[in-house]
Amino acid sequence: MAAQLFYPDLATVGTSHVDLTNYTLILPCESVGNVGQLCIDLLGATLLHQAATASSKHTSFQRIGFLHSSALLPAAGNDALAPASVASQGNLCTAAEVFRDTSRKIVLIQQRAPIVKSRRREFATALTQWFTQHEFAKILVLASIDANIRRDSQLVGLPFRYLTSPSMMHLETKLGSLGVRTVEPAADLQFLGDRVTEKTKQRAMFAGSGIARILFEQGVMMDLPIAVLFKFCAEGDNRADAARLASLVSQLVTVVDAPPPPSAIADSEELPAVWQSPASWHAVFGAPAAASLF
Repeated sequence: MAAQLFYPDLATVGTSHVDLTNYTLILPCESVGNVGQLCIDLLGATLLHQAATASSKHTSFQRIGFLHSSALLPAAGNDALAPASVASQGNLCTAAEVFRDTSRKIVLIQQRAPIVKSRRREFATALTQWFTQHEFAKILVLASIDANIRRDSQLVGLPFRYLTSPSMMHLETKLGSLGVRTVEPAADLQFLGDRVTEKTKQRAMFAGSGIARILFEQGVMMDLPIAVLFKFCAEGDNRADAARLASLVSQLVTVVDAPPPPSAIADSEELPAVWQSPASWHAVFGAPAAASLF
């Protein structure tokens, strides 16, 4: 019997059974620049802000549970999604959390700790088994690929790529209309000589994307409605990359009432006004230097 992965937050859901049937699941892969995780930060903070400003007294967006696995390194900290005005309340965040927006039928997973390297496939298998249990309508995996491995032809156009399972091929028309292309074969690897194998080619195609390829392959084998969105990037301040990825997600899933225009997924260093950044982003580079130093 498989070990339990999901643990409901009884303080918010009040029951050990959480029905997520026909919800859209959006989750990140720990990958280069942590773009997927930063994107989930934006989506979560924005949904939380929308719920807090809604006229209803009952919030539609809340944390509903946690993912716990010995394949994930332990982590704990202060509430990373809350706005600065309430972040001081000290709600605990953990290595992997699950959030739900009942009004938009969206589930978010936020992963804040890395996977033990030798147990990536084990964790991916546990995730895909959990996917099947809840019968999600759509599963969007957010990941990034090392920009340094791009071919010449990949230096032009939008820095996004995608993969879709057979049951998600309807997304290809929408993504194509936005100018997003599917993942291409890796660049020329002839310099490796006899060491070039199919496994080498696969790794080169998805360099830096974590368990995205494993999740996709297992999802296809299990006939899941899964798609992966990739963003080419390099390590650094990747908040703008996350905003562009969030804008792309909003073209596929109704996250906000007035999504940013398709042009928002093009090169831009500015955060579209529609996206709310969480309080945790305010400390990305620490406190500013004291004026007395100058």
